[in-house]
Amino acid sequence: MALTPVVDALLVAGMTMPAPAQMVFSALIAAGWLLAAITVLKLDRPQLKWLPAVLVILAVEAVVRAFGGMWPASLLIAIGLKALAGSFALVGAGMAARVALVSTTNGMTSMLQDLSAMQDEDSRRRAEDSERLHEVRSVLAGLHAATGSLRKYEDSIDPDVRRRLEDAIGAELERLNQLIDPRTPKVAIELDLQAVVMPVVAAEREQGLVITTDLANVSVQGSAAQIATLVSDLLVNARVHAPGSPVRLTARVDDEVVTLSVRDWGPGLSSIEATRVFERSFRGSRPIAAGVPGSGLGLHNARRLARHLQGDLQVQAPADGGCCFVATLPVSPRRDDQVLEALEADLATGGSHVVRQSPRHDVRNHQLDGLVR
Repeated sequence: MALTPVVDALLVAGMTMPAPAQMVFSALIAAGWLLAAITVLKLDRPQLKWLPAVLVILAVEAVVRAFGGMWPASLLIAIGLKALAGSFALVGAGMAARVALVSTTNGMTSMLQDLSAMQDEDSRRRAEDSERLHEVRSVLAGLHAATGSLRKYEDSIDPDVRRRLEDAIGAELERLNQLIDPRTPKVAIELDLQAVVMPVVAAEREQGLVITTDLANVSVQGSAAQIATLVSDLLVNARVHAPGSPVRLTARVDDEVVTLSVRDWGPGLSSIEATRVFERSFRGSRPIAAGVPGSGLGLHNARRLARHLQGDLQVQAPADGGCCFVATLPVSPRRDDQVLEALEADLATGGSHVVRQSPRHDVRNHQLDGLVR
């Protein structure tokens, strides 16, 4: 629209020309406006959809001005068309400004959302790093205690005790490697719970925790490093918050679930603390008042691991005091050779009907049918 004053000056100058030349000159200007309108239409820009109408009005206004000398009212009409074109231009400019504002607002909103997502991701990574650092410190404390015992009693230590400590150190070093390098794949496999947990128990015993265990003949499905870390978190919690109390670590199989319990006879938890004990960074009033060090991450991380293993972790308040943390983990499915052994034992006692009640093991059933015959 910046060209409009120039075009007006040309039209006024053209009015001094002879009538035929004036009409030709006005027609050329009108054709220029129409050509500009067609060009804008071809651009296919929604924010300029108002401009072709303005250009067409200006083309008509140029033609009307050509009759200024022959039709007195033509100048008034030309002025009206010019005003109409200006109104369209103002409305169009407002619409374009609104579209630009909306686009800018949407862009800023999208940018803020991206920034928020980046901040959330950064917070998540920081949380993971702090939890991993917490576990690394626990492992290092156990390693320090175990290696210290080996050095202190190097000449008098019982060979079996030495072997158990060396096995515990090896297992804890492997777990430390898993914690340092989280990219290490954690494959869910069948595990002997006692073999997985005893290195952690040995490390905690070297730090003064009195632990009795009952873990025999229990198999679980999961990652050895994650299960060991889960149990370590629970044992460290008992050692820190129930100092001097014995701890009982037991496991049993209930249907398709392994129930793992860590029981202590310490001061226990209030009802309010019991509802919040698994919250990240939560610490009870008693340990804070007593100056007990801690970060409030251990139990939070333990529940997170239990749920990652397709289980859960709850806290119970026994009637005779203390705390009992109960983790549920998926039981390891029985292998075909275990099923075969069980069925063979059943057949030896005359229970051959069991074979026909186990359709999931058709191949083994066929083999046992041969034994029956």
